[in-house]
Amino acid sequence: MACAPSEDSLDCEDAPTFTKDIQPEIVATTCIQCHSTERFAEGRRGAPADLNFNRYELIAPHRVAFLSAITSGRMPPPDLDPPIETTKAQREMAEAWGQCDFPE
Repeated sequence: MACAPSEDSLDCEDAPTFTKDIQPEIVATTCIQCHSTERFAEGRRGAPADLNFNRYELIAPHRVAFLSAITSGRMPPPDLDPPIETTKAQREMAEAWGQCDFPE
């Protein structure tokens, strides 16, 4: 007896990719304001100097932590001034990206 896919299963053929979806819709609008190779010292607003998301190869080693931080709401930090927030749609997109093994 074969198992039918559940209604919650994700079709990874049309999964979000870093280049097409995650970078322009999440990273460019939120993360890059602090996590960028082009930001230094106070301009990073507390982001570690070695944690940058400009390109896939920079985010790839941190993708599981990135996903957890975005989907849990830990990032962007809630105490930033001015505040930066992700939308429910962005968090769902990040979740789908992770469920499909973080395609580039």
